[in-house]
Amino acid sequence: MAESTGHLPISGDFNLHVGDPRSIYANRFNEILESCNLKQHVFDPVVQKPHFRKKMVYYRKLRSLDIKSFCEDILTSPLLQDQAVELSVLVGQYDNVLRSLLDLYAPLKRRTVTLRPSAPWYKPEVVVQKNIRRRLERKWRSTRLLCDREQYVHQCY
Repeated sequence: MAESTGHLPISGDFNLHVGDPRSIYANRFNEILESCNLKQHVFDPVVQKPHFRKKMVYYRKLRSLDIKSFCEDILTSPLLQDQAVELSVLVGQYDNVLRSLLDLYAPLKRRTVTLRPSAPWYKPEVVVQKNIRRRLERKWRSTRLLCDREQYVHQCY
């Protein structure tokens, strides 16, 4: 083995989190560096991940609603048992009763959605062509005809 007293610069991305003491691979890598009397000079990530905005979305799972029980509860509610005469009171009564029944049968759920900027190349023409391709693919898969497959393959290229 030849020895050298000059500087040996090594550059590259090792894809190791060398600051993580729990990482076996990072520890082994650091041991190799130390055994060769080498030092790492860059500790910060070179590429930063983009930070996208997040938005809270509220929704209800109405498809899982038990329609029969929901209708029974409406029939036994004050909407039909003790209806208000004045319009503004009746509107408030509808709002309160239906909202409480919806909260019971389909509670409001919350989800965090990441807002990503649209890609500059994804234009309306791309959307149209993609929809045509999907339609042709569905048609071919349902009919299994050679002419439908040819149309689909032609649209792909």
